[in-house]
Parts: sequence; C-alpha cells; structure tokens
Amino acid sequence: MVYPAYGGANNPNSMSGDQNRKIFLGGLSYHTTDETLRAFCSRFGKITDCLVMRNPEGKSRGFGFVTYEDTSSVEDFMRSRPHTIDNRQIDPKRA
Repeated sequence: MVYPAYGGANNPNSMSGDQNRKIFLGGLSYHTTDETLRAFCSRFGKITDCLVMRNPEGKSRGFGFVTYEDTSSVEDFMRSRPHTIDNRQIDPKRA
C-alpha cells in the first residue's frame, strides 16, 4: 500500500499528533523574531517548537509555526483571537 507523504487519517506515517498541536501564523511582521513569537504564544501554554520562516538571506517570510505541548493550548489560543504581535494582527490557522 502507498501512502501520501503528509496527512490522511489512515496514514501510519501521519504526524496527526503534531498537527493537532501546531498552529500556522500568517501575517507576521517582518520584524517578528522566534523569541518574540515564543514570548507571545507561551501565554497560552507550554511550547515545544516555535519558528518564524526565513528566506535564504535570513529575512522573515511573514509567517511561522508554533507547536504546543497539548491541544488545549491550541484551543485557548484560537478562542482568544484576534491576536496582535509587533503591531500586526496575525492570521492563525491550525496546521
């Protein structure tokens, strides 16, 4: 049997555990750092991973990801919208 590289409830290689705990954050300021993002998002629970995506030159691409230790933190974060980081309203989505 062949499985797609990502997703799918029947895929044994799926990282659904991480997916339930991970948030995509769009609309970040180009000045937002990993540290700033982590400090803001940690108000909602313990973070296991936090990353602002950057291009090869090191400039922010304007989005990032946060992975929480548990799904209840994701629920708290999503319920508390809207969020503003570095004077920009961000667009969070479940990853």
